[in-house]
Amino acid sequence: MTASRPTLAFAIALAVAAPAALAAPPPAFKGCAACHLANGKGVPGSFPPLAGRVAPIAVTPAGRRYLVEVMAVGLSGQVTIGTTVYRGFMPRQAISAGDAAAVLNYLGTETGDAKSAAKFKPFTAAEVEQLRKTTGRTPADVAKSRPAAVPDAGRP
Repeated sequence: MTASRPTLAFAIALAVAAPAALAAPPPAFKGCAACHLANGKGVPGSFPPLAGRVAPIAVTPAGRRYLVEVMAVGLSGQVTIGTTVYRGFMPRQAISAGDAAAVLNYLGTETGDAKSAAKFKPFTAAEVEQLRKTTGRTPADVAKSRPAAVPDAGRP
């Protein structure tokens, strides 16, 4: 008796019915995942979530600047997401502009809801580089800019 093999039609039906998997994160995301976890959901009270957060923040120029500055400069101070307060320090990420854009694009398109991802305008390495050149802020300054840059900053 031989085992039956799936037909081509069955294989296609299975592929179409299977839920879409997340794209593989860019290699530079490893540094993020060390604290914010591989799924980007963070650790409540310790490391804020990144999943589902980038696309809504990136809709305004201030939000885009904030996201780049968090990566390029770092962040020091209190951040409230929902009802959870995070106090601490995120060091600057010493990665290329292209890698920073790839991480932000991954977070903006792969870890949130489909509606936000559909509206997400991808970052380019040139945009990240330009925003890095004009920052001149400290990690504490970046934290202070959050309420103006993040649509739901400080709201439960």
